[in-house]
Amino acid sequence: MSPQIIELLIFAGIAFFIINKLITTLGSTSDDDPTKPKSYFGEPVIKDVTHSSINMHHEKEKNLPTAQDIKVFKDLIVEQNITGVVDGMEAVHKRLNAFNPINFINNAKAAFQMIIEAAYKKQAAELTELVDKRFLEELEKIAPSYGNFFDSTALSAKYSEIYMFGNNIFIKLLFQGKNVVDKIEELKEEWTFTRNVNAKEVDWFLSNIEKI
Repeated sequence: MSPQIIELLIFAGIAFFIINKLITTLGSTSDDDPTKPKSYFGEPVIKDVTHSSINMHHEKEKNLPTAQDIKVFKDLIVEQNITGVVDGMEAVHKRLNAFNPINFINNAKAAFQMIIEAAYKKQAAELTELVDKRFLEELEKIAPSYGNFFDSTALSAKYSEIYMFGNNIFIKLLFQGKNVVDKIEELKEEWTFTRNVNAKEVDWFLSNIEKI
């Protein structure tokens, strides 16, 4: 066998290894399917990836951002936790291909408002769709301390922690802002959202609140 052929085989082997590594790391996503259920948090289809300060390429809009992409979004992650959060996002993506960090955090901010308003108005049916039933009683106890929702533009959110326990995903977001709700001037709390990757339902539920 000539040296040229041997050299070509070596390069082909290296290329095969790199391609397989990329597929394993990035995973894949499915196209829109109207027959699939879709939760308030945007699963199972990744479609609209937007961020005011980042212009992503067309291909990146179709897929979950890679770890390198996520590091660009430093304003979406608590600074001292960025390494752990990025690792958590990658672990979640391996189990849940449709998980989109940007869509999730935007929808979580909307869920925050819906939960506060539903708790203030004592809308039990609305709360059961957004809150883990094991946390409902605790939420009812602390709800009066919030009053009603006041200003959505004042609310900011950042990823604080992401981890998995068994088949359950836990995403902790740091919500903060001034005069977001009627009765708290300076809001600073960590809200944990949870879902089971094996459940037929694709909804996320609020499972805990910690005041900072």
